[in-house]
Parts: sequence; C-alpha cells; structure tokens
Amino acid sequence: MNKKRIIKVLVGLVLLFFLGSFIHKTLLVGTEIRFSPFSIYGFHAISTLLVYIMVEIMIIKQPYQTGYLYLGTMMLKLAVFTFLFKEVLFSEVSLTSSENLLLILPLIIFLIFEAIVVSKILNTEVFKV
Repeated sequence: MNKKRIIKVLVGLVLLFFLGSFIHKTLLVGTEIRFSPFSIYGFHAISTLLVYIMVEIMIIKQPYQTGYLYLGTMMLKLAVFTFLFKEVLFSEVSLTSSENLLLILPLIIFLIFEAIVVSKILNTEVFKV
C-alpha cells in the first residue's frame, strides 16, 4: 500500500466532508430539511473510505479482480444508503428540491472523488506491461 496515496485520500475525504457539510448548512439556513447534511456527507465519506481500503487490499491480493470488487461495493453502497435513509426516501411526503439536492450532490461529489482515486490505483505499475 502506498502511504503517500493513503494520506492524500484521507485529507481529501476530510476536506470534502467538512467543506461540503459547511456549504450545505450555510446555503440551507432557514430551510426545513428532514435530515442533516452531516449524516449524508458522513455516510458518503465513510463508505468512500471503506471502498478505498477494500480496493487497496484487493489490488495486492487479486489485482485483476479489483474492478469487480469496486463494482460490487458500488451496489452495496447504494443498498446500505437506501436502507439507512429509507424513512426519507420512501416517505409519503415528497422531497423538496433542497432535499433532493442534499441527497444527490454529495453522492456525485464523493463518487467522482472515489472514481478518480480507484482509477489511479488501477493504473499502477501492476498492470503495466
């Protein structure tokens, strides 16, 4: 495992978490939201960290199967998110546009970050011919 890369990923996740949570809380002042931005960003930060750790371990043990692990963790992440936030997602009251943005933006932000990090891992020397 590359310690420099691990530190960069941790710093990136912490920055995304705090910056995203702060911006959302600031923009949503006075808006009624049924869940906190902290919980949404927290879920995505923790799940991205877990996916990253699994990919780092898998690249050492089974480098050619790592892409499949990543795809599987994406499905698992979606299922866990749905389970944890099912009261909000499946309530009879429709989500407001602010709530929709609060659910979608962190997903997109952390997914892009995760994809960049995983693609850098997958493009390591292990796969160079």
